[in-house]
Amino acid sequence: MKYKINRLEDQKKLIIDAELKICLEKEDCSTTVKLFDQQLISQPLCDMEMGGQLLDISFTDWVKKQGENIGNTLTSAVAYKLLDELGLTNFMNSVPCDRYTGIYADSVNGWNTKDCPLAVNLPPIETSMTCYISSYCTGINCCIEVDQIGKTFNVYALLDGCNWRLTLGIERRKIDISLLDYNWGETKTFTLMDIIFLEYSIYDLKGDKSYMLNGKIKVCLQKGGGSCLFTKTLFENTKVQKFGCDWSHSEFKVQDFSLQTFLTDNAVVGNAESLDLYKLMDELGLTSELKDAQCSRSVSPYSPRDSNGWNIGCEKTLPFSLPSVPNTMSCHLTDTCTGIDCCIDVEQISRSINVYIKLDACNYKLTAGIEKLTFDVPLLNYEFGQKQSFRLMNIFRIDYTIIDLTMEKQFVVDMAVSLCFEADAPCVLTTTVVKNARLPKPICDLSSNFSFEVISLKELSENLVLDVTQQLPSYAADILLERLGISQWMQAVPCSRQSSQYTPNVKGWKILCPSNVPLQDLTGSLSCTIPDYCTGVDCCVEIPQIGRTFHVYLLLDACSHRLKIGIENLGLDQAYFNFEFDKVNEIKFSQLISLRFFPIQTTAGQWTNSIR
Repeated sequence: MKYKINRLEDQKKLIIDAELKICLEKEDCSTTVKLFDQQLISQPLCDMEMGGQLLDISFTDWVKKQGENIGNTLTSAVAYKLLDELGLTNFMNSVPCDRYTGIYADSVNGWNTKDCPLAVNLPPIETSMTCYISSYCTGINCCIEVDQIGKTFNVYALLDGCNWRLTLGIERRKIDISLLDYNWGETKTFTLMDIIFLEYSIYDLKGDKSYMLNGKIKVCLQKGGGSCLFTKTLFENTKVQKFGCDWSHSEFKVQDFSLQTFLTDNAVVGNAESLDLYKLMDELGLTSELKDAQCSRSVSPYSPRDSNGWNIGCEKTLPFSLPSVPNTMSCHLTDTCTGIDCCIDVEQISRSINVYIKLDACNYKLTAGIEKLTFDVPLLNYEFGQKQSFRLMNIFRIDYTIIDLTMEKQFVVDMAVSLCFEADAPCVLTTTVVKNARLPKPICDLSSNFSFEVISLKELSENLVLDVTQQLPSYAADILLERLGISQWMQAVPCSRQSSQYTPNVKGWKILCPSNVPLQDLTGSLSCTIPDYCTGVDCCVEIPQIGRTFHVYLLLDACSHRLKIGIENLGLDQAYFNFEFDKVNEIKFSQLISLRFFPIQTTAGQWTNSIR
């Protein structure tokens, strides 16, 4: 019997050839049966937890049966027999990991962090385990030593935040997980034969530009949950900083890939189809990055479209004309007027691809995406006017430039899209979607336009098994601010009621204004300052339950005719000629804190403010 198996790793499929021959004489194979001819078969999906054949008796009793002394390390022969009985032998690496050489050498407190300058404040590891932190700082590779059996095991978890992938491995067993399908904060367990356990949970603290990690490793040999030989905590609510992703330098999966060469090698005339298309998608590495349901140019939001290929959802009068796009592309200008969403028919892979850029002027956020691959960029400290690129496997590319015209209340946007299937040749398509397009910003209602989530302190405390009557620990406060959607707005250095900004004070007030300003006494956790120009108030609010302070301010500058109002980095700065006085205004900072104010301009040119 002859057989050949090719594995399409990204698509979790196998291509099988198999032939059976019956030979009654040495050179006479009179019967030949073709069992499989380039047969495409779906590969069974492996569960995170993998069952095994654990010991029916305690490890101690098993050691006694082998004639070994309790408390001593097993001899090599007995250790190999144990691995055989447990069904582990075929999963073990041919060369066991060594805690004192290679990537584990020169460790301090069990950690080798020389390739990651951001790895700080890691908890010390006991002497039976050594771990290496990767150069991108969110990958961990450990060698654990189980003294009782005289064996080491390699366990690793590699978190690739740029490509939204998590790779888990225990010895030769490995699994790749898309973070797009992971519920942040959920505790999951990955096992090898129900003997070696990697338990983990990950929180994505976007506003803090970090991940919070929890991780534990266990080695257990006995059925029924008997005592484990090895249990170690790797991380406990440990924060690691994210590295910035360079979206402009994505590479082909096959670095020198050429579509033309692929078609020639596989004797394909025209575009790849059927089995050849599966092979092509595997070489491109695209399958896991594409949406399950592809976009369609014949339905909303891309249809109906005008003669230039646009469906314009913006109801404002645009100060420019949208350019014509290729006849294989349809685009939608969103109802916010600051989002561009396109669907492109790509004949080379027989499907449509979705690309988009969306500017959220109210939440100060830029979102760009190609199929499943997306990224969000805060606009608070964004470098406007710089050309940026976003690429998916170097095949689909978006190039864009954004300029913020603050006074005109517009964004100026350039956007170009390219499709490339040759590493060393021009792209098959490069088209300008918009050029110097002046997109009008929407009017933001600071009391309702922001995408804050709703979660109660009681709910969070119950989820994290905490006492709701006590102040939240720092890690839980980080999770709360992230869940509420306000972490991105927090100032880098929090305000302090004990700083010179607010002290010395009398009944909560530090007054720099030379005039007599009638003020109510401040009580509780609030300290405020009246500046020397008298027409403003700057406060620091402390919320003891979460151990955080918030900077709140309302400043009227009559000389420059500016009005500045905000909570932390969320607020407005505008000329007050267009501001609506004599009405209640509000800025909501999620459900946690809000600022209500009622500014009145008197006939004498003075200001009266009511702030709550």
